[in-house]
Amino acid sequence: MSDLKDKVVQQGQAVVLREANDKFRLLAAALQTDKNITISIEQSYLSSYDIADDLRKIVKDKTNKPPADIKVLLDPNKPIANIVKEGLYVKLKTYLDKLGATDYEPPLPADYTSGTKVIVKQFPNKIANDPRRTGRLVKPGPVDILKSTELQKWLYNNSVLYGYVLYSDNALYYMGMDFIKSKISGAANKQNQLLLIINTFIKQGVPISQLSLTYQQVLDAQA
Repeated sequence: MSDLKDKVVQQGQAVVLREANDKFRLLAAALQTDKNITISIEQSYLSSYDIADDLRKIVKDKTNKPPADIKVLLDPNKPIANIVKEGLYVKLKTYLDKLGATDYEPPLPADYTSGTKVIVKQFPNKIANDPRRTGRLVKPGPVDILKSTELQKWLYNNSVLYGYVLYSDNALYYMGMDFIKSKISGAANKQNQLLLIINTFIKQGVPISQLSLTYQQVLDAQA
């Protein structure tokens, strides 16, 4: 099996699967052509160390509540790299994993049920569950641009052509064209299957009336 480093590429502060990055660039170019909107990858893959680093900085009462040996690990001035090198990461992770969502400020967001009844993890989240770790979750910038109704509608009708689906209202998740095409090809009702794929990670399901995209366009698209 290839090392993960062979499969990822860095773009600014984001580290994302190479294939997902290539498809995102095509998606962004199509959006620029159609809507004159420019998006770039703002945030995506984080290692478990990075996520632990994010979480330790938002623990409530971190100066008083934790035991002394943990308190020093919550000090943001102590680099996470040093914690890892000193062999203290497991201790930090164990402590963070025992905390509940409301032990953080702001609290960690709760899971939500998507338009296809899939339980979806929001981010930030616990280390093992944070979807940014997959390298397939991409958060485009500017920050609020995906909240535009017009842009969301464009994404419903275009992003799956590049292997992406909208993740709630603030990110994109890369499924890959091969997976999307195989799911559609094997379905009895192919247009409904396309709708299910689009609704996989969206809180409020998109009605079929919102789609101008057809399953045949997806099957005919270049992978």
